[in-house]
Amino acid sequence: MAYNLRSRTIREELLDESEEQPILGGDDTDGAEDHMSEQSEESSSDGEESSRLSEAGQNIIPGPVNTEASTIEEFWSLLINDEIINLIVQHTNAKIKDVCAKMMAEDQDTQTGMWKQSSVHYERLWDRSNGTTTYRCTMPKARFMFLSSSLRFDDKTTRSATDKFGPIRAVWDIFIRNCQRYYKLHNNCTVDEQLLGFRDRCSFRMYIKSKPDKYGLNIVSLNDACTSYMYNAIPYLGKTSTPPNESVSEYFLREVTAPIHGTNRNVTCDNWFTSVPITRRLLEPYRLCITGTIQKNKREIPQAMKIAEREPPASKYCYDDNLTFVSYTPKKNKVVLLLTSYLHGNNKETDGKPDIVHFYNKDKGGTDCFDMLCHSFTVSRRTNRWPMQIFFGILDQAAVN
Repeated sequence: MAYNLRSRTIREELLDESEEQPILGGDDTDGAEDHMSEQSEESSSDGEESSRLSEAGQNIIPGPVNTEASTIEEFWSLLINDEIINLIVQHTNAKIKDVCAKMMAEDQDTQTGMWKQSSVHYERLWDRSNGTTTYRCTMPKARFMFLSSSLRFDDKTTRSATDKFGPIRAVWDIFIRNCQRYYKLHNNCTVDEQLLGFRDRCSFRMYIKSKPDKYGLNIVSLNDACTSYMYNAIPYLGKTSTPPNESVSEYFLREVTAPIHGTNRNVTCDNWFTSVPITRRLLEPYRLCITGTIQKNKREIPQAMKIAEREPPASKYCYDDNLTFVSYTPKKNKVVLLLTSYLHGNNKETDGKPDIVHFYNKDKGGTDCFDMLCHSFTVSRRTNRWPMQIFFGILDQAAVN
């Protein structure tokens, strides 16, 4: 398993670090002031650090917990356990009985071990001259096609009419629960979007220009910044009824980070999630720090921070009780704005770049790396049923984890 090999190396590196390295504190926030006050870089001493970094604690070593698994097969059975398999077998057999009762097997056993080669038509997989013997030895082509078309994940008669994700909700919830049960996250996490490619009919299909697949099913994911392990994920199902005074981005950020509320961890995210109100609300009462880029159109940003410096590279800092703004000018007429509640008060620079920017660049790719690995080793194939695409995504996510 790719995750196991990578995490072992990272665990060894972290164990070699000082055991006195502190984690986030965040217990002494005094509330937000009415406005941000701009200060120069020289006004803060080099030794000033955030109160959330002053609390003594041990560095969290990411890795498996609550299990003695040591092989790829054992780790796979933890994430895709018998509860998920039995649920799929139950509803698939029910569908088979409805379609063709005569073809239903008496013992109701399922044959596993099929590994679909990505972007290869099934006719070629079973071809006697150019195909792979593994597929022909596992089952006939007709049986594979019949089982693929009959695969179901719930009982349509008892499905909730208000839950758009109902056709695969039960399998998804069990899988996410298993991902959280057998892993311990690092101090630093990443929240971003993963797009499962899908171009057929679906009420919550999205278009994201920056993603490789462009069109698909959007998954908001919480990943370990060190190992890229997916710890929690929430599907985006279109317009969501959010609580008063809470935006859609804040709702998803709060929900996807719910398993780590109160743990004083840091979450790195992009400018769709980051804003001053969100950062303050997560800091208290959820005791969760945010580091991320922020859009220039936010009204809380002082106008002076939006103006590029004449002689790049250059940086400007702006401080509040619990927040730090950074305006970084890497080149002429370009400004990068970052907001952090984790490295509050940090105005140190390395190689002409603020340490806050270095920290963001180091941790921002947790979810993107996970998405890249899912695409590299995908078992997905073309389908016109979106629950099947989610199921392929679950298999990919379990393999990478």
